[in-house]
Amino acid sequence: IDVRYLDRSELIYVWNNAGAIAMSEQLALALKLLISTGQRVLEVLQAEWSEFDLEEKEWVMPWQRRKTRNKIKIDHVVPLTDFHINLLKKIKKFSGRSKYLFPNSSGKSYRSASAFNQAVQRFCQPTGKTDRESMVPFAPKACRKTFKTLGAKHAKISKEMRDKIQGHADSDVSSKHYDHYDYLEEKRAAMQIWCDWLERTVSGSTAQVFQMEQLS
Repeated sequence: IDVRYLDRSELIYVWNNAGAIAMSEQLALALKLLISTGQRVLEVLQAEWSEFDLEEKEWVMPWQRRKTRNKIKIDHVVPLTDFHINLLKKIKKFSGRSKYLFPNSSGKSYRSASAFNQAVQRFCQPTGKTDRESMVPFAPKACRKTFKTLGAKHAKISKEMRDKIQGHADSDVSSKHYDHYDYLEEKRAAMQIWCDWLERTVSGSTAQVFQMEQLS
């Protein structure tokens, strides 16, 4: 499946229907955490509760667990908002005593990316007797691209801040060797703008009028 992004109409549909008419609520919450934070699929699936400080509103992701670990040996701090905190409280109800946010059936490991992907595909392309229409398939990693694209198009967040929130490795000489500022406050402000837009979009009155035929 090509990595694409969800447009605004698709975002509204997925947010309000995944976990309600199809897909487990637990994996629907994984999709929502992906969209609302902009992080990578495995970074979310492998996340442990010990990484989250809900009082400081920070998700401190160990550098060893990141795709960029061979380039950046610095923990990645993802600022959290009240919107994220509410999602995390819902996620906790499903994770139980597991150290993982999204544990497998044994609770001793995390949900696999392949199982997650299969669940999303079943949501997009229903089989058997159902009145649901299909939508253009997308992979879970499309959520990261959705954050990047809609964060620019609708929330008007700068590319620099979107890159920093997502933990992209800076390639220019100045950033790599001289700029050691963490930009946490700027990231926090940008994340708040994104979540404010996201919350208005998925819970506003216009979110209720989208039907599947609009997605075909």
